[in-house]
Amino acid sequence: MRLCYASVAFAVIAVLCFCPSDAGAQFFAAERYPGYMYSYDDTVGTVVNPDTLLPHIVGMSLDHEGRLLLASLDGTTDVIRFDVDTQTVELLDPYVSGSLATDVCMDLGDDLCVLKEFGGSKGDGRRDYEAWIGVLPGGVGPADTAYIFDSNVHLLDFQIWPFGERAGNMLVLTRGDYGPHLIELAPTGTGHDFEYVGTIAEGGTMPYFTATWRMTSL
Repeated sequence: MRLCYASVAFAVIAVLCFCPSDAGAQFFAAERYPGYMYSYDDTVGTVVNPDTLLPHIVGMSLDHEGRLLLASLDGTTDVIRFDVDTQTVELLDPYVSGSLATDVCMDLGDDLCVLKEFGGSKGDGRRDYEAWIGVLPGGVGPADTAYIFDSNVHLLDFQIWPFGERAGNMLVLTRGDYGPHLIELAPTGTGHDFEYVGTIAEGGTMPYFTATWRMTSL
């Protein structure tokens, strides 16, 4: 296993994913505002949603049929599925007051996983964050709670382990008071719950401002 980290010190206004094929790689990008999404073949970009703007997208991936899965901060729906070919928009996971969907992906089956945060306020005026992983069984919401993190942990990125004995486990990049941590979770076998397995990397072994990562086989 090889882990690739990306460390950034500035904010970006677009999210990106790609779809490999025998003919090459197709890239998709989404603007936060006004809400256009683009498909790139080589260096040529094409708007894929000319008639349906989808603003405030912060996370993107593909389902097993090549449809776009979108984590949204539009205040209406946390998770959206968009079919580029048919221009169909499906609102999968209703927004819950205070929640923030930060990323979304499919597991190795038919379930959809989403990272969520809830930002509240303590009595002394400080922010108090709660974070959890939701699972949409069969891609249908609202999301069931699969794993709850300690307070004041931000969820940055995640990926389902795609191969080998640990296939189906989840790797989650978090940031807390002591910098970034890449942790591994595994299904408990009970419902859609996950449990903590271990820490793959943490603050002293990865860039402090790590914002995203991906895993590839050797």
